[in-house]
Amino acid sequence: MGDMKKEGAKQEMKGKGQEMKGKAQKTVGDMRDDKTQQAKGAAKEAEGKARGKAGEAGRKHG
Repeated sequence: MGDMKKEGAKQEMKGKGQEMKGKAQKTVGDMRDDKTQQAKGAAKEAEGKARGKAGEAGRKHG
């Protein structure tokens, strides 16, 4: 596996982890009716999805 593919896989996994953290944070915000936590969680989730997609592309095409 080439270095670009390894880095892509690494970024994909980090993105998935970040996405999961964001979902958890958003859920806590929902439970507490805390709009700030909900927004932060949604932003972290979106960032994780983007990072994961970028990593996936790097893994497939690297």
